[in-house]
Amino acid sequence: MDRNMSRVLMLALVTGLALGCGAQTAEQPAEEPVVEAVEVVEDVVEFVEVVAEGSAFDPPVAVAQIPEGVFYCPMETVHFASLEGGTCPTCGMDLVEKAITVEEEAAASEDPPA
Repeated sequence: MDRNMSRVLMLALVTGLALGCGAQTAEQPAEEPVVEAVEVVEDVVEFVEVVAEGSAFDPPVAVAQIPEGVFYCPMETVHFASLEGGTCPTCGMDLVEKAITVEEEAAASEDPPA
């Protein structure tokens, strides 16, 4: 009987150790996911001045800097813009009119003129 009792105790001890190793108990909190803070900075775009006969930009400017309604050369960056349509004197491409973007329209509706 002592021998059987020893075997049962040994089996219970081994099973307990096997089940307990690596198991998370209620006292051990789960690891929280790491969330990094990201600072959001609103971009403020400074529009360039465009004259009626056209303005050349060297260095070129971003399309976002061209005011609404102005015609510009549709290259990756803008090197020429005019208040009237026509062709770019630098590369010969047709000028395209800058329309208001969805983002600009949303911003305009949120901030009514004072």
